[in-house]
Amino acid sequence: MRKTRHAPAADRTGQWDHRSNTMTKIEEAIARHPYMLHIERIVRIAPLMTNAERAALTAWAEEAVESAVPFDASNWPGWSAVARRLAH
Repeated sequence: MRKTRHAPAADRTGQWDHRSNTMTKIEEAIARHPYMLHIERIVRIAPLMTNAERAALTAWAEEAVESAVPFDASNWPGWSAVARRLAH
């Protein structure tokens, strides 16, 4: 029977060894901070928004800033619609 030598699960760069079930540094960070995925999606889709979507975000942000609720543009309800539009 031939023995095979497996490389370490993750090297110093955090690359994933597909022969094991270990996570990369990025996967570990996302597991600790799941909100990162939402922020990454916003960063990627924001430049692809239409003028109407930008106007809707701006109008929502102006109202949200003046409300008693802490303002966070990532809470805009329209992000999911923008993501759905770009997914097709």
